[in-house]
This record gives sequence, C-alpha cells and structure tokens, in this order.
Amino acid sequence: MVDIATHKPLQVEPSAGGPLLWVSVPQLDVLRPLLDQHRVTYWLSEGAASYGGGPYIAVVSFGRSGNAAQIQAVLDAAA
Repeated sequence: MVDIATHKPLQVEPSAGGPLLWVSVPQLDVLRPLLDQHRVTYWLSEGAASYGGGPYIAVVSFGRSGNAAQIQAVLDAAA
C-alpha cells in the first residue's frame, strides 16, 4: 500500500511496545477495512498531528504480539 501523502510504500516500524504504522488520516478509510479483513489486531492513537503543515498523521499500534512481517506483507499485497 502506498502512502497517499508521500507516494512511498507504507512501512511498519518496530518499537519496544510492538510494531507501529504512521499513516495520513484520510488513508485510514482504506487501511482499516484491509486490516480488519486480514484479522490484524490494532488500535489507533487518540489524536492526529500535522508536522510542518503536512497532512494529519495518525499512529496505528499493533501491540507487543503484532507480527511486523505479517502486517507488512498485508500492506505490500495491497499495493
């Protein structure tokens, strides 16, 4: 799946609390059904922020049990 703001592939990022994904808010309408379809457990940050006048960005958290490779494969297949 390509980021609608940067036109680059979305990348799942590792973190101590489990994998994370930074995504522009308008793209959530496409991302959420995709994750739901593949039964990926996730939750969204409570707020979104805009950096340097760019689009508002939300953080999608997958928790400590999230499998970054599996989630990335789902995103890549949707490209």
